[in-house]
Amino acid sequence: MKITKFVVLVLLVVGLSACSSKARKMNSDAAAAAGSAEAGAVAVDAAVAKKEVTVMDIQEALNAKGATLKADGKMGKGTRRAVREYQKKNKLKVTGNADEATLNSLGLR
Repeated sequence: MKITKFVVLVLLVVGLSACSSKARKMNSDAAAAAGSAEAGAVAVDAAVAKKEVTVMDIQEALNAKGATLKADGKMGKGTRRAVREYQKKNKLKVTGNADEATLNSLGLR
């Protein structure tokens, strides 16, 4: 009877040790995955911080600065003209495109 208890005890200890080793591996894998998920979260947060600016946003910002555009979300001739006028008035490089400097000046970045 003592030998049977000893064998059961040894098997139990060996089994727990194997389970513990597997659990450590799983925890290590989970930590690595969490690390990469956190890195992804940082990238997502940065993307959110630099919000996508739509043509409608640009038109509304230009209107707030004195333009009289129909805010229709289309980058047509009138919007490009208003962007050029805004750039000239604010001593920005005149391109007719809403570049980073223009977006910053409009308060959209």
